[in-house]
Amino acid sequence: MLKDVNFFETDTEIIRDEIVKTYADVTGRSLGQADPVRLFLYSIADELVQLRVLANYGLKQNLLYYAVGDNLDHLGYLVDCQRLEASRASVTIEIKLSAVIGKDVIVPAGTRVATDDNKVFVISTDKFIYAGEISTIVQAEAEKCGVEYNGYVAGMIKNIIDPIAYVSTMINITKSEGGADEEDDESYRQRIHEAPESFSTAGSYGGYRYYAMKTSSLIADVAVSSPSPGVVLVQPILKNFKLPDE
Repeated sequence: MLKDVNFFETDTEIIRDEIVKTYADVTGRSLGQADPVRLFLYSIADELVQLRVLANYGLKQNLLYYAVGDNLDHLGYLVDCQRLEASRASVTIEIKLSAVIGKDVIVPAGTRVATDDNKVFVISTDKFIYAGEISTIVQAEAEKCGVEYNGYVAGMIKNIIDPIAYVSTMINITKSEGGADEEDDESYRQRIHEAPESFSTAGSYGGYRYYAMKTSSLIADVAVSSPSPGVVLVQPILKNFKLPDE
């Protein structure tokens, strides 16, 4: 834990006393408590306090420990470490026809299917169910990015929003996963701190950890070990204290 740092004094009473003392030293005049000049100097001191607070904040944004938001992104740029963007959950959907028919049926990209709580998933690519076949499988992505689209187990994504002739059901056969929010400042700060480990080509512990953490903002921590020569075991854990699926 680093000690707090400040580049400028920001205590109002100290700054007021310094200004009044400087005035007295220069003019040889002692100011009473109700002297209008003292009150004027106090107003100047208050402005200086605000300026020093802003200057302190600005300078501290150059330090990894304090930087936030876009300022943190600029520090990450120095070590080629970008903030992880939000991502969409994905899932496998099985599409079935009401019966075998004698012509191809196309399920176009953009076809939507939803959960009972109105989380919408979108078919990623055009998919054909060829003549003589009754079903196919296709990948779908969440309509929006975020973790709230994860965890829908098989059978929970089944409400067809865009009906297609001859198609009777669209149901997920895998659990939705991979959705993530944009990386928060604290996780990003930690990765920037560890980014220099990636400069090594010697397979350092920190290097394996850095690249594993870079995979997804869902990852909270990573354990790295070598159970035998030439073998590296990387074990991530997610922020919900669960192990990730494959």
